[in-house]
Amino acid sequence: MTWFGIGRSVQRIEDARFLRGRGRFVDDIHLPHQSFGVVLMSPHAHARIKSVDATEAKVAHGVICVLTGGDLIADKLGCLPPLFMPEDYGGPKGYRTCRPLLVTEHVRCVGDRVAFVVAETLAQAQTAAELIHVHYEPLPAVIGLESAIQEDAPRIWQDCPTGNVSFELTFGDQRATDAAFAAAKHVVSLRLRNNRVSANPLEPRAAIGCYEPASDSYTLYTTTQNPHGVRSLVAGTALKIPESKLRVVGPDVGGGFGLKTNPHVEDALVLWASRRCGRPVKWVATRSDSLVGDYQARDQIVDGEMALDQDGRILGIRARALHALGAYTAAVCAVPISCAMQFIPNVYDVKAVDLRTRAVFTNTAAVTAYRGTGRPEANYLVERLIDEAAIKIGLDPAEIGRRNLITPSAMPYVTATGITYDSGEFALVLDKCLKIAD
Repeated sequence: MTWFGIGRSVQRIEDARFLRGRGRFVDDIHLPHQSFGVVLMSPHAHARIKSVDATEAKVAHGVICVLTGGDLIADKLGCLPPLFMPEDYGGPKGYRTCRPLLVTEHVRCVGDRVAFVVAETLAQAQTAAELIHVHYEPLPAVIGLESAIQEDAPRIWQDCPTGNVSFELTFGDQRATDAAFAAAKHVVSLRLRNNRVSANPLEPRAAIGCYEPASDSYTLYTTTQNPHGVRSLVAGTALKIPESKLRVVGPDVGGGFGLKTNPHVEDALVLWASRRCGRPVKWVATRSDSLVGDYQARDQIVDGEMALDQDGRILGIRARALHALGAYTAAVCAVPISCAMQFIPNVYDVKAVDLRTRAVFTNTAAVTAYRGTGRPEANYLVERLIDEAAIKIGLDPAEIGRRNLITPSAMPYVTATGITYDSGEFALVLDKCLKIAD
């Protein structure tokens, strides 16, 4: 412990090889007899698949195999479920989905995977993918959150008992919050839209699958921040094999910010294809693939209210939100939706809150954790409400913030949403920020 310690500056050790061009990313890996895979994605937000004809693609030059939903069923493969839902940690039961590796009957968003082509070269696989003829029957689609919760909205999942709402979360005490608002001198309100974002990392996702028939085992090279989590889900629920049969290698990763913590469809596809083809299979996303097929984030509408006394002290906060899931409950989708409510009190001593959010299905790319996991949405709401209060009361926003900060003597502090802060000197941080900002 002579070199590493609390408060001691620790230099990065990986920069030297990156600066010299000696990093090792998935696309730098070339295995003997390696082949190349291309995913055929749905161009429709919502459609019924009437038929998939891969006849021409299978006989195209250089093609080794073409996999469709029918092959998936024949091989009895699984799907990718969410890592957990609210009910798994004591919350309400919700409607959960399991994302298929290849869609067989319905596509529910642009980017749903329909077929996987493997060929000797990437160009040959791309050409063959264009020869696959899919007969789609387009269905009504819904992409807006407020449109999706209407009674007559197109249903993304017909057997979801609550329409297009997967689950609803509530935090706080409604009665106490109503009393706080009734006693308030000032009330401010606003509506915020947190637009949908795409991670778009510098290094697009990539994967290489290699099946070893002698040991009936697999190796996956993938752009991951979470190799153990990928192994667990891809082995257990997608391929339906023991985890001990799958080795996951995560080399250097060029950005991820949460996107690459999750297992993705292609992680399982390259392994399955390798077993089918008898050769390693590499897949590397194009930038277009990433923008269409990667998990996305945010996509929230929230109506917030703040009650304050005559001195600008916060008495209570209300919020009603709609938060997108996209077409599937994917990865850790419940976490940002929960955090976007739980962290609304932020660093302020707020005694009463009444917060509610609904997780909504739409015919869009699946939404999960990225870059803050719901905290940006929460912080944005409370700080914007303070700005509105400052205008109404005639105080500086920083002064309202200061009057409501949790003090060090209150630590450990439990927020009105049940989050415990073990320490914090928020006034000191505020003063430093104001000084730096001049």
